[in-house]
Amino acid sequence: MKEPEVAFVGFKDIDDSEISVIKGIVLKTLNKLSKKTEIELIRLELKQHKHAKEFVHEIKAVLFLKNNRISATDTDKNIYKALSGVMCKLDKESEHKEKD
Repeated sequence: MKEPEVAFVGFKDIDDSEISVIKGIVLKTLNKLSKKTEIELIRLELKQHKHAKEFVHEIKAVLFLKNNRISATDTDKNIYKALSGVMCKLDKESEHKEKD
């Protein structure tokens, strides 16, 4: 089984140290998901919205499976919480797709 491709869109302004943590979270979830289903690609898109003096991070994820596609979105002031939330949603949704 080949390793799934990961596409990050809109992450160019994120620090390298933050990117390494983000990649770790994504890879951990992908390893868990790849035991259940065959993943071809995951596409993560980050949009940052300025709200008062802070940024709100919106992450949209699309998980391309062999015969299906799963989408999820989460928003939080903390980029890691938004990412964890969206990855958790993908995990739960993949469980439902497997039952169908």
